[in-house]
Amino acid sequence: MRIPSPAKLRFQQASDECASRVLAYALRHTDPDSAQDVVADVFLVAWRGVGSMTCPRSRSRGC
Repeated sequence: MRIPSPAKLRFQQASDECASRVLAYALRHTDPDSAQDVVADVFLVAWRGVGSMTCPRSRSRGC
């Protein structure tokens, strides 16, 4: 069994907590197919910067 890295765990936590909010925002601004693409792009950028991510709960507004 492989143990996830701390970076992967941070990313998973952030995506679990924020994905529905990101999708809801995207749906208010575009069609459902494009909204899914936007969410994928957002989390791709987040994954690339995962090393500098902080816990969303440490922010005043959360996600």
